[in-house]
Amino acid sequence: MSPPPQEIDEFPPLVPSNGVFEGQVAVVGDTLIAGVVHGTLRGPGTLQLAPGSRIEGVIDCEVVECRGAIIGPITARRRAHLAAGTHFEGDLEAAALEVDDEAVWTGIARVGG
Repeated sequence: MSPPPQEIDEFPPLVPSNGVFEGQVAVVGDTLIAGVVHGTLRGPGTLQLAPGSRIEGVIDCEVVECRGAIIGPITARRRAHLAAGTHFEGDLEAAALEVDDEAVWTGIARVGG
């Protein structure tokens, strides 16, 4: 069993809050995005999206922890958490899903085995 992901402020972001990245991001280990990504985020790690972050593209990871905005589909092989402040437009597939009351989501979910 892998250790729980670090808290958002415990490691530096791969894309800082004022940064914009276009292309493919390899999500290996804990990966924090605080800025904007246009593209694909894929890999065996945990993706954390900080408040104010924005993803436009495909997400395919083990774990997704979101506090930002996502436009596009999410696949979370272990679990996904749409925390307060999340704005998500897209479909989601995950083994387990947690959605906070203050999260906003438009899409279809497929949860479980």
